[in-house]
Amino acid sequence: MIRRGNFAPEPVISGMTMGRINMTIDGMRIFGACPDKMDPVNTYLEPNNLESISVSYQPDGNTMGSTVGGGFDFKLKEANLANTASWSGQIGSRYQTNGNAVQTTGAIKYNSPEWAILVNGSYRQSGDYRAADRVKIPFSQYQKWNGNAAVKHALNKHQSLSLDYIQDETYNTGYPGLTMDVKYARTKIGSFSWLYQDNGKKLSYLQAKIYANVIHHAMDDSKRPRSQTPMHMDMSGKSITCGVFLVAHWKVNKFNRLIAKAEVYQNNLHAEMTMYPE
Repeated sequence: MIRRGNFAPEPVISGMTMGRINMTIDGMRIFGACPDKMDPVNTYLEPNNLESISVSYQPDGNTMGSTVGGGFDFKLKEANLANTASWSGQIGSRYQTNGNAVQTTGAIKYNSPEWAILVNGSYRQSGDYRAADRVKIPFSQYQKWNGNAAVKHALNKHQSLSLDYIQDETYNTGYPGLTMDVKYARTKIGSFSWLYQDNGKKLSYLQAKIYANVIHHAMDDSKRPRSQTPMHMDMSGKSITCGVFLVAHWKVNKFNRLIAKAEVYQNNLHAEMTMYPE
């Protein structure tokens, strides 16, 4: 993990980072919008969003697309169907003395034979942290909230429909390793999928998913001292990705299984830098 400050460490596999490794969310393509690459995909997720993380170290990309250095697939928590209807929830909070950091999380679930709903959210805020000998690291603050909702409906014993949505908003985030900070980073991720499962058949698994995500990212140096910024500038970026994929599992025999994935996606990126000379 590469850390440029108190926020958004960037994953690295064998010395390779974004552009050379794939980073997907539930198999969905997503690309950061920051011109300075300060927003790896994991920036827009929180631990309470995740069920698991799959890591590939090979160029095959684990059906997530060929790549040079492997990749990560972040598996989101699902709304799970149950035999009987029930409600459950949880809430928690954490305080960290270094930086006066506060984190609050919460989740609520509804499970039944036909419908399942999962809603969770989190809020994090931190001031500047202190390194060794209590030396204050300026511009290491951040503020962020994240919300995630998932709904599943059972069509029959083997088929279901799912709708997932994540919104992540980050503000006033400092990067001590740069001469610029993040003014805001706003992300919206949505998907709709159909799933078929029947372990008794040769075609045991079939999933079709359509998805889209939009990221707005803005960096500026307006809060930095003049000595660090001889010329004031703003940098903004926007990433829009839309796609659809189909995944199939075929039982070859008792010990072997064939997994195939077909995918089409489009990504549009736009970035600007405006400089303000005296």
